[in-house]
Amino acid sequence: AYTSSAGGYSISMPEGWARQESGTRVVFSDKLHLFSVDVVCAANAPTVERATASDTAALSQSVQAFALVDVTAIDLPAGPAILVRYQMNSTPDDVTGKVYRLDVDRYEIYKDGRLAIIELAVPSGSDNVDVSNQVSRSFTWTT
Repeated sequence: AYTSSAGGYSISMPEGWARQESGTRVVFSDKLHLFSVDVVCAANAPTVERATASDTAALSQSVQAFALVDVTAIDLPAGPAILVRYQMNSTPDDVTGKVYRLDVDRYEIYKDGRLAIIELAVPSGSDNVDVSNQVSRSFTWTT
């Protein structure tokens, strides 16, 4: 499990993956698989309506070839969450320049003025349900 003292959480991530940390944000990567966790200040818990209106608008401006799949409210062990599913293009491969289509599950979990944003990106069409469930369900607030 990875524990962030800066973000006040613990999460189970695949072992052996490259890890980059910057403040409260951590990114784990292995080839075309990319998992990230960030904790930001938030005045209110996320809602489907807010995520649909503002979060997807922001993503469409910052994510290459953004395509919304759906936005739903779900229950996780850490509490109620919003799941935003979308597709995007990968950054071009350093050697070949090839761009891949990725499926992304973005979880937003709120507690006491903090919003954890967990994003799990995998190649489109791959079976990511088990890994997505393992990672999202392992998230716990530690402070």
